[in-house]
Amino acid sequence: MKPPKSTVSMRAPVLKKKLKQKHVVSLISLLPLGNVQKNGKDAVVYHGTSSRSYQTSIRDNGILPIGKGRLGNGFYFTPSFAIAHRYSMEAVAKKADTPVILEILIRNADQLKVTLYTESGFRAVVSQTTKKMTVQKLPSYNDIPADIFASYIDKSFWQFIVRDPEIIDHYFVIRKAFYF
Repeated sequence: MKPPKSTVSMRAPVLKKKLKQKHVVSLISLLPLGNVQKNGKDAVVYHGTSSRSYQTSIRDNGILPIGKGRLGNGFYFTPSFAIAHRYSMEAVAKKADTPVILEILIRNADQLKVTLYTESGFRAVVSQTTKKMTVQKLPSYNDIPADIFASYIDKSFWQFIVRDPEIIDHYFVIRKAFYF
């Protein structure tokens, strides 16, 4: 299968505006326009993994929030095929396995809310009284009180994580698997 064209340009003006206003935003507003489907509600994202993980876990049992990454337990996804590819290469680096990238359709992504976090373990919080944004340190990513959250570096969203299996069951559908 031929991989899709890279969609790495994020909607920076939207992001800047959102960060100034609040720390919980619509998932669809954070994705590159190329990832949003024509109906304006659904979106395509990617998940990098190994062939063994895909075949023994995801394909047979569905998408589960069991990944153990830098941001804690959950199902990780990104709008960037290239970043998913990098993660799939990391997943097979020490194993004799094949990298796989899953293309996932998120149905009604416009209904999902995302809590924004920085890569270094901080979160953006908007005061209800002053309406100003401050940054708070989190003891650990497992303490994040959100079903879906995004970590970012230099105002470019690159990784999302969802922990609620009901959200995954209701919204996430695997469309394709790219083997390399």
